[in-house]
Amino acid sequence: MATRPIRDAEFDLRVAEAQLRAEVLRVASRTKSAYYNVLLAEMVIEVTEVAIQRDKTLVEASQALFGARLVTKRDVFSAELSLAQDSARLVNARADLELARTTLLEIIGLPLGTGFFLLDREVSFEPVPLELERWIATAIKNRPEIVDLEERLAKRLLNIKVARNSLLPQLDLAASYGRSQSASTFGKTLDLAGDVWSAGLVLSVPIGNVAATSALAQAEIEYSRLQEQLAQTKRQIELEVRVTVTKLQKSLQRMETLKVAIDQAKGKLEVGKAQFVLGQATNLDITDALQALLNSETDLLTAIVDYNIGLAELEARIGGPLQFQ
Repeated sequence: MATRPIRDAEFDLRVAEAQLRAEVLRVASRTKSAYYNVLLAEMVIEVTEVAIQRDKTLVEASQALFGARLVTKRDVFSAELSLAQDSARLVNARADLELARTTLLEIIGLPLGTGFFLLDREVSFEPVPLELERWIATAIKNRPEIVDLEERLAKRLLNIKVARNSLLPQLDLAASYGRSQSASTFGKTLDLAGDVWSAGLVLSVPIGNVAATSALAQAEIEYSRLQEQLAQTKRQIELEVRVTVTKLQKSLQRMETLKVAIDQAKGKLEVGKAQFVLGQATNLDITDALQALLNSETDLLTAIVDYNIGLAELEARIGGPLQFQ
C-alpha cells in the first residue's frame, strides 16, 4: 500500500508512452498516404496530357482525311469528342491535385497554400511476401493499444490487491523511548538512570467496512471489463491486419490485369491507326483504344500507389516497420 502511488505513476507513464507511439504511427501512415496521393495526382495529369496530345494528332489526321474525302464528318466529330473528354478529365485531375496538396499540408502542419515540390517521385513497385499470421502476432504484441490495456490491467490488479489488504486484520508494532519520571533528580542530571523503552502490538480487525468492500468489488468489475476490452481489441487488430493484407492482394491482382489491358489497348490502337489511314475503317476503334489506354494507365498508377499506401497502413497496423524473414 505504501508503494502504490509510485507504481501507479509508473503504470501511467507506460500508458502515456504507448499512446504517444500510437499517435506517431498514425501520423506517419497519414503522411505517407497523403504524399502518395499528391504524387498520384501529378502522374495522372502527366498521362492525361500525353493522351490529349494523342487526341490532337487524331483530330488533325481525321480533318486531313475528311478533306481528302477518305472519311466522314463523323470521324472528325468522334476525334474531337475524345479530345473534349480527355480535356475535361485533365480539369478534374488538376482539381484532385489541389485537394491532395491541401490535405498533405494540413497533415504535416504547414500553412495552407504553401508551395512545395515532391523530391521523391519514384513510385517503386516491390511486392513483399505476405506473412499474414506473423503480422497478426506482431501486431498483437506491439500495438500500443495492447500495451495500454495491459498496463491498465496491471494497475487494476494492484488496486485489487490493495483493496483486499484493507479488509485484512492489521497488526502494527509500536515502540517508544523516553526518560522515566520516577528517577531521582540527581540521576536525571547525571543521565545515570531513567531511560525507558516501551513496545507493544496493536491489532486492528475491520468489522463491517462497507467502503473497503465496495472498493474491492468495483476494482474487480473494472478488471473484468478491461479483460473483455483487451480480447475485443485483439480481435479488432487482427481484423485490421487481415483487411489491409486483402487490399494489398487486390492491388497486386489489379496490376497484373491492367498490364495486360495496356498491352491490348496499344495493340488495338496500332491496328486501328493502320486501318484508318488506309480508309478501311472509321476512327471509332482508335478513340476506343485511346480511352482504354488512358483508363488502364491511370488505373495502373492508382493500383501501384494504393499498394504503397497499403504498405504504409500495414506498418501502422502491426505497430512498426515491416521486417521480412
